[in-house]
Amino acid sequence: MGGKVGAFGELPVLGFFKGGTEDAMFAEWDGSTWIETTVESANRVGKAMRLAVGADGRPRIAYLDQDQSSAHVAERDASGVWSITVPAQSTDPAGLAVDFNGDVALLVRGTNQSAPLQLYSGSKTGSGLAWTHDPGFPGSGLSYGQIAFDAAGNLHVVAADPQGGALVYMTNASGTWTSSCA
Repeated sequence: MGGKVGAFGELPVLGFFKGGTEDAMFAEWDGSTWIETTVESANRVGKAMRLAVGADGRPRIAYLDQDQSSAHVAERDASGVWSITVPAQSTDPAGLAVDFNGDVALLVRGTNQSAPLQLYSGSKTGSGLAWTHDPGFPGSGLSYGQIAFDAAGNLHVVAADPQGGALVYMTNASGTWTSSCA
């Protein structure tokens, strides 16, 4: 079992892969016990789990569907119902972030281990998230990234360059992607 821990109100939450059943799971601490919910159980889902909690207090998780080689993003609504979207073919959802409007950014590696990192944006619609790919994102040659929104809604990405051994920082704060190496 592996996963990511985040804050949901003042109590911890966890998105995780449940071995044995190979399900994508979510758990929340109610102050005395963990309450587990199965988010998705079709196929072998839940590995490479990423968790983000939005300003609205709602959790979102991204994870891998191993059988379909796709990244899935699940978000829980105010009544506790999970909706699942499939933004990209992927071997690894590398990073997940939620901005103050509830829009989501997902960083994924393509369908093989040498594929570049790709960025997808999920905008709120009446029925969930509508996904678009950012073809201008400079993810070629990078892997293992993390992403976050700042207070102004700008996206920041840190990724590893496995060939050169450097960390690469990227942001779209100026309206176009810029990068620098550490």
